[in-house]
Amino acid sequence: MKIQPNIGNTDRIIRAVIGVALTAIAFTVLDAAGGSIGGIIAAVFGVLLIVTAITRYCVGYALFHYSTLKNK
Repeated sequence: MKIQPNIGNTDRIIRAVIGVALTAIAFTVLDAAGGSIGGIIAAVFGVLLIVTAITRYCVGYALFHYSTLKNK
């Protein structure tokens, strides 16, 4: 089974920027490395956004048959 991309370019860029910012905040401000629960949660969400931006696939979008990818 091949996974079809369902994230468009604008969505991808927004996810990447927010993911990097959230991950940076998690480790610098919220002290995720020190075991802060808020920091760990923020880091997980940040990494999740980065991964979905890289793979161009969102499970949540797939569950609801939604896509921001423009058809050619």
